[in-house]
Amino acid sequence: MTDLYFFDPNSSAEVRRELDEFADRAALIIGQVFHRPYDVQQAFRQWFQDLIREYDNPASLLHEDPLVIAADYSGIDAGAAMTGAMGREYEQLARKNRW
Repeated sequence: MTDLYFFDPNSSAEVRRELDEFADRAALIIGQVFHRPYDVQQAFRQWFQDLIREYDNPASLLHEDPLVIAADYSGIDAGAAMTGAMGREYEQLARKNRW
């Protein structure tokens, strides 16, 4: 559902901006699709920052789907998150935010 965006993967500022946006999307999914409280969303943000530091090429994380990353973090099967009620909620959220 996301649009294709171009950015300079050699620019640390651009990569950081895109990773921050990715984290924002995933945190919103955790809150609005998985119905987790704000503190879980904040804990996800910290976890995601730690994950970024583990990667030699953090920009490669941007190839992942925020829904899948959010589901993995939340202990929810990604397939289940893409179908049924959660899938519909995600679709509505993505449409609303023009992802």
